[in-house]
Amino acid sequence: MKQMKIISFIAIFMVGSCLFAQPSLDSLLYRVENGNSTLIAAQNLLESRKLNARTGITPANPEVEFGYMWGNPIELGTRTDFEVTQSFDFPTAYTTRSKLSKINQKQSELEYKATRQEILLKAKQVWINRVYMNNLESLLTERLSYANKVFEGFERRLETGETNQLQVNQAKMKVMALENEINLLQREFSKNFAEILNLTGDQGVHLADTVFPASLNITFDSLLSDYREGYINQMYETEVEKKSKEVDVVFNQKLPKLKAGYYSESILDTKLRGIKAGITIPLWGDARAVNTAKAKLAYAESDAYRFWQLKQNELLQLYEQWNYLKERVTDMEEMLVVSNNEILLRLAMEAGEISLTQYFYESDFYFQNILNLFEFKKEMLLLEVDLRKVYY
Repeated sequence: MKQMKIISFIAIFMVGSCLFAQPSLDSLLYRVENGNSTLIAAQNLLESRKLNARTGITPANPEVEFGYMWGNPIELGTRTDFEVTQSFDFPTAYTTRSKLSKINQKQSELEYKATRQEILLKAKQVWINRVYMNNLESLLTERLSYANKVFEGFERRLETGETNQLQVNQAKMKVMALENEINLLQREFSKNFAEILNLTGDQGVHLADTVFPASLNITFDSLLSDYREGYINQMYETEVEKKSKEVDVVFNQKLPKLKAGYYSESILDTKLRGIKAGITIPLWGDARAVNTAKAKLAYAESDAYRFWQLKQNELLQLYEQWNYLKERVTDMEEMLVVSNNEILLRLAMEAGEISLTQYFYESDFYFQNILNLFEFKKEMLLLEVDLRKVYY
């Protein structure tokens, strides 16, 4: 019966994910999307930045001036002036500023999406750690249950003189060691729950999953292509686009500015009305502004190139590490299925063919391999969700 439990445990671990739905993960992600304080703040920041990006792209406000002057001596009469004028930048300035506004809005959206991506990544990693701990708790609880039965059996044997106090103490120490492992694991559960509360805005989520999701097939070329179109790389490319457009904006700001309006003057019985126009002569103002904007563009281009080179190297290292872990997991799963000898060890111990010490040593070795498999599986999936965050 014990052998069947262990084989079933491993079988569920290996193939159960093929039929596995992730309701608790979906529930966690839903609560993160709607309750995470960082995401809520990022959404508010996005809206404010989008509104700010749409300011300053229209002409300045028109100006109205009125003047009333009386003469001294009084015989000179009075004079009334009235003026309405509108200042304009060179017409192409408004087009370039409008394009720059759209780029700024796009950049703000990308920053929000990148923030959301990192938070969802953290949530999935917390979930994977929880699945790992649930598996570990299940295995330790099962081992503790049998260790207690072994201890109780040796206590009965001690009463009949079939064993000695040394072996009873050894069995008791094994029980205590497993209890300590479970107690330490409970502390990790508390940390994991605190992380969940931080991610969801203090909304508790019950995560009872014990089956890891199936690992996906990932090719490095497709991964590289998707990261090329990912939010972070787009942010760098958009920064280049932004600096390029700022060069155009600065250039258009150096072009002559226009001014036009209506003007009237009344003095004594004479009334004068007409139009008023003016133009600035760009001689000295912002003499080096265009060169400064071009220098910023050059930096943005080099920074985008630097980022992509580093990202390619980082992805390659992570991909190779993930691929290695995936191969190790496959090998360990196959090995554990064919090498399960727990039932044989137990029968040999009960028949007196091996000592209790030998039994615990061999049994611990087998269960340690299961724990190692859990650890490798967890690390592989943590890497996998990190690699695939570009799709979130």
